Amino acid sequence: MLEKAIPCSLAKKLLRHLEAFDVTPIVDNGEFIYTNDPQGFNISYESEGNHLPLKIVENIADAIDFNPVKILIASPHEKLVPASQNIIEPFKQDLSFIFSAPFYLEATMKGIDKAKSLALICKKLNILPQEVMAFGDAQNDKSMLEFAGLGVAMANATDELKAIADEITLSNNEDGIAHTLAKYFKEIAL
Repeated sequence: MLEKAIPCSLAKKLLRHLEAFDVTPIVDNGEFIYTNDPQGFNISYESEGNHLPLKIVENIADAIDFNPVKILIASPHEKLVPASQNIIEPFKQDLSFIFSAPFYLEATMKGIDKAKSLALICKKLNILPQEVMAFGDAQNDKSMLEFAGLGVAMANATDELKAIADEITLSNNEDGIAHTLAKYFKEIAL
């Protein structure tokens, strides 16, 4: 498995920096989502969706003692976008930031993206990029769809992703992936 986590010291710096903004940091260690506000923006959604219980702490930066894979910065779109440049600026040399949804700014180590991970898997399995089908719905899926021989955007994808996709399928809620797989692989029945 390829994993390039954010060093704990850098994660702590970012989390302390985020205290100055009206955002909810979402960071997990694979067992818990750490939060100082269980009512924070999208905390319960992430906890339920990832099947990770909340660990309530006084201060997230003080509480973490691990290297997180990513840090999600959550806030309503109208608050997050104007704050994003000030959030990113002090860390742009070390971290990559991408809007993975209109209300999520995702921080990862510099140079990590889905296409690079997919390329490593392809190399290991001796698969050519043109033999790959990839699905996505957000900005952080762009490199993966461009890498794949068939890049498929979900109907609920961002306009930017739809513009570069080879094909658009049904939405996530309409089983778009299954629909497309059944289209290309006749042995898959819906």
